Amino acid sequence: MQVDSKPEELDSMDREIIRLKIEQEALKKESDAGSKSRLLTLEKELAELEKRSARPDLALECGEKQAVERAEAEERTRRLAH
Repeated sequence: MQVDSKPEELDSMDREIIRLKIEQEALKKESDAGSKSRLLTLEKELAELEKRSARPDLALECGEKQAVERAEAEERTRRLAH
C-alpha cells in the first residue's frame, strides 16, 4: 500500500499554485495589454487557490476522503482474494 504525505487533491492544488506563480513571474516581465490582462486574472485565481489550500478543514476533508477510498480499495482486494 502506498502512503502519500498529502492527500492527492491538496498535492494537486499545490502544484497548480506553483505553476501559476511561475506564469505570474513571466507575465510580470511582459508589457503588452494581453499579458497585463492575463496577469490580473491570474493573480485573482492564485489568491483564491491559495486561500482554499490554506483551509485546515480542507486538509481534514481530503484526508478523510483518501482514507475512505483506501478502505474501499482494500475491501475490494479482500473480496477478490477470497
